[in-house]
Amino acid sequence: MIVRDRPNAIALLFTLRGSVVPEILPHIVCVALFSVVWTALSRWHVVELGSLTIMPVTLLGIVLSILLGFRNNASYDRWWEARKQWGQMVYEIRSLARASRALLAEAPRRRLLHQMLAHAHALKGQLREEDGMAEAARWLSEQDSETLAGTLVWQAGRTVFIPCNTDRRLLLTGPQQEAILEDFQDSAEYPHQPRQATISGLVRKVPGQQAGSTEAALSVESYAFEALKSACEQPTAEFANTHWQLTHLGDNAVSTADQERPPHLVFGNDSSVRGLAGCNTLQGQYEQQGDNLALSQLGLTRKACPDMNTESGMMDALKHTRRYRVEGELLTLFDAEDQAVASFQAIYF
Repeated sequence: MIVRDRPNAIALLFTLRGSVVPEILPHIVCVALFSVVWTALSRWHVVELGSLTIMPVTLLGIVLSILLGFRNNASYDRWWEARKQWGQMVYEIRSLARASRALLAEAPRRRLLHQMLAHAHALKGQLREEDGMAEAARWLSEQDSETLAGTLVWQAGRTVFIPCNTDRRLLLTGPQQEAILEDFQDSAEYPHQPRQATISGLVRKVPGQQAGSTEAALSVESYAFEALKSACEQPTAEFANTHWQLTHLGDNAVSTADQERPPHLVFGNDSSVRGLAGCNTLQGQYEQQGDNLALSQLGLTRKACPDMNTESGMMDALKHTRRYRVEGELLTLFDAEDQAVASFQAIYF
């Protein structure tokens, strides 16, 4: 357990590390300025505040002191419990280090100890809501990293990595995250175009989109794009009877976060197509031969909506569709000049 020298009163007064002062200082300054302004206005008789007694302030102070006392006690109990848990972890690591001297050779023993040190740094970063992988990586060797072959795909507004022949979806983090995402975007001929790649890095848990949840992520250390391989399979949606949600019109992303029912299509086995164009529902027919696709007899309801840009753009894309491609859980429609006019993602309910 780490034991530091006890600071004196002066040092404790001006210590900012671990102090709440940096967090509350802006609020203190705002309250002080507010008080100064109103006091000055009262002194100069610009504003008459009247006579106020100190009793309301006294009662509020008593209530706040009781509440803060309970809160401080609860916070200290939680801090002390965490300190005991951390001390116990350090004790167990030291015990394992002593025991490993008699049970393991020097090389595997050193690797084991380095992995435990990396775990401590990664745990510290997670507890502090920081990226502790940079410090943890210093204790890990190339043997601790995984090299995975798989496919980079755009899914639910973000790029994920799906290892070959699995249903795992890994977020991308780490020192090479921005580089691989930039290369992936620059190399795509159209939105949603998947790219196969081999990535080396560490798989770990990161905070998820929902509070209290976690997601698997791959901390990218190195990567290389590869040509498409038929042996590297990924989850694939069926063209028919799948809920295809609109994500792009041409190269432009379609924002659906604030829509209760985003634009979508469902192709039936009976050559019918139905869906939502944004505001109005649509229905029609389609003809499919191989990868050729033509939509006809498209009809819409006639509701008036404030924003019809997405709807008109989607209908224009459907009228110019001549070919389609399903890649995994992504659907792309192409026109006669083989240009992507609309992109969709499979959504499961």
